[in-house]
Amino acid sequence: MPETSLSTSQGTWQFMSVAYVRNHPNLPVSVADELESFFHVLLFYAVRLLHHNLKNVPFFVSNYFDACKPLGNAVRTCSEAKTRAMMDGFIVAESGQRLKFTDPSGAAHVELNAMFDALLRRFKARYEVFFWELESHAEPAPVAAPERVAQQGTSGSSTEAEPSELVKSLAQRLNSHQDFLDILANATDPDRVPEPVWPETDVVQDRLPDTYDPRLLLSLMNKMCTASGLTTADEDHDGGPPRKKMRTDLSEPRSGASMPPPLVRAQTVDTPVGASSARPTNGRKHRAQDKGKGRARG
Repeated sequence: MPETSLSTSQGTWQFMSVAYVRNHPNLPVSVADELESFFHVLLFYAVRLLHHNLKNVPFFVSNYFDACKPLGNAVRTCSEAKTRAMMDGFIVAESGQRLKFTDPSGAAHVELNAMFDALLRRFKARYEVFFWELESHAEPAPVAAPERVAQQGTSGSSTEAEPSELVKSLAQRLNSHQDFLDILANATDPDRVPEPVWPETDVVQDRLPDTYDPRLLLSLMNKMCTASGLTTADEDHDGGPPRKKMRTDLSEPRSGASMPPPLVRAQTVDTPVGASSARPTNGRKHRAQDKGKGRARG
């Protein structure tokens, strides 16, 4: 059996696994979910700080990490780009080509590409098995059965073929950390033959500018993903003050929960977001006091 955690609300939206977001809270967090989240973190910093064939990094970050796919009824899943990457086993750049990393000269970064490719093959296998198992063990509700049969174009049986033993074996490697660690160790092992090559000067200036702020996009998507279009500050799911519920809502992919704030860059954390608008000016403060005094005299 896969190692699992009993925690039901862990992680940051941008790095949550496709399976966790899709099935929370019905399934617990698994080792495979945690390894996928680690992969997304690696990818996030690799596209920002290394050479590759992406032309527009802010667009990629927004499209892959920050976006969501609304399914209706206040339900959302991860972005289409992230979902396709996990199910297809590769990531597509704007040109339609597969995402590839390079060294400063433009030549392929062999070790980094091999590492990402190996991990993506395992995630692809995991989701092939994952969705087949969900389909195989699902007990269709009587009301939904005719619709599902019509969509599948069958008499009620699944059209998905059972994954091969090779695919199942590859997916099972994500049930523990060892295979993941072996991939990382192989990519950096100085005693390996041939010795891995990691350029010492391949880091570039951060391609995610200080001005990057996807909050408008997230706000619009949040309205599409919620039944009422209200944000967490306007809705209280559990009867408590909205601000006291903020951390829970940001951590869980709950229906109706607000989208999380964007990842804040180190250069911008000294001034809290929204701090300037939170404090009224002296003029406004005095006018408010004068109005209060007027009402008291009346």
